[in-house]
Amino acid sequence: MGLRTSFGNCIGWINIYWWGFIAINISFFLLIIAMKQMFITKESFEEEDAIAFTWFCSVAFAVCVLIITVSALLVRGIKEKRPKAMIPFLLFTFTQIIAYLCGAIVISLSYADNTVLFVLVVNMVIQSAIFIPIFSLYRTMQKKRFHNPADNTKNANSI
Repeated sequence: MGLRTSFGNCIGWINIYWWGFIAINISFFLLIIAMKQMFITKESFEEEDAIAFTWFCSVAFAVCVLIITVSALLVRGIKEKRPKAMIPFLLFTFTQIIAYLCGAIVISLSYADNTVLFVLVVNMVIQSAIFIPIFSLYRTMQKKRFHNPADNTKNANSI
């Protein structure tokens, strides 16, 4: 269980740092757009483009915060041996695998560019390589909690 625990912690912390970095950059983009809207006249600034880009950045920022939260729950669940805290990360990763699979099927049926298909398949393989050991760790932690009733009573009020 040690290697899977280390792997899970590494994946969780890498996600937290990477998506935190992206969220900070998105915040700067939103700040720049807000400053441009305040200081540039309407004739030289495309307002519709700015609104669309602002919405895109806002949704991307919300996704970054979601991924950071899910990754923090993964790290907490591994650290405190609470398998239920790992469920959001597992669901999110499984949803990504299904989305990449659906995208790969659609791209292969539409006879589109093979580069896009290749990127989707590579992303699906990477997400699967992340999902399988963490799911295995989740199952192991769940079995240990189930077989050790002392842990269940001690953490009855926890996640």
